[in-house]
Amino acid sequence: MEDIDIRVENLHITARRYCLEEYDFWVKEYSRIHQILKFPYQYSDKELDTFPRYHVLKAILDGVEAFIPADFSGLEEAKAILAEVGSTAKNVFTEPPNEMIADQAMLEEREKFIHFIENFPEDDLFRVKPLFYRRVLTQKENDYHWQRLKDIWNLENGCYYPLDLVITEQPVLAFWDVFFEDEFGFDDLRNILRLHEVNRIIGLFESQLGHELEVATFEPIYSSRGEGYWFSEDYDWLVYASHESSITLGGHWLINEVKNVWTNWQEGIWRSSYFE
Repeated sequence: MEDIDIRVENLHITARRYCLEEYDFWVKEYSRIHQILKFPYQYSDKELDTFPRYHVLKAILDGVEAFIPADFSGLEEAKAILAEVGSTAKNVFTEPPNEMIADQAMLEEREKFIHFIENFPEDDLFRVKPLFYRRVLTQKENDYHWQRLKDIWNLENGCYYPLDLVITEQPVLAFWDVFFEDEFGFDDLRNILRLHEVNRIIGLFESQLGHELEVATFEPIYSSRGEGYWFSEDYDWLVYASHESSITLGGHWLINEVKNVWTNWQEGIWRSSYFE
């Protein structure tokens, strides 16, 4: 296997970092504008000029992360493909409203990304800092992992325990997500996974293609991607985050390890009502 051109690898990193940073900027900008304006029934022109920008940047980021540096034969091909991603990447949030302001805002972000990629100084590609690993799955990979979850964890629809009372060979235990994060924490969860030599995690989502990521960036929370499932390729553990503020752990060793570390875990058990 030939060594990957460091310029290609770093251009890919640079494209990802650009999208991540610009996305964060526009999310914060929209939050600031929305708090000031607080339009109850319709978007203001300022809002229409803001939130579509982070939606299209997220679509571009997913498109970039569908590739790895080894997919490109050289620097010029990498630039051409990444620019094409900038021009065409879509998700459910980049489709109509067909509002002139929103459409123009997304077009501007596409053009800015393309200009950035095509004009990034080649010398600077030798001075790019590393970035965490994350890759968007192919449709074939995505379908395969969903089928494996159905076979092994008895997953039948978009919801799982505790919203769906499934029967599995492995134990499952559900907590309130906020209580789990505040009282136990994702750092301890990641440490437990590392001790069991889990380095890469697969995440599947109800509304978008899943991804493969390094354990250091693993945060099992419900998001705009919808219900989420995380596991590794041996499928002997599972974490599920639902839209009903629950986070479910699955697997003997994972549940036992969490209980060993978290002495008051019983207090965080999820119930269908706060008043039960």
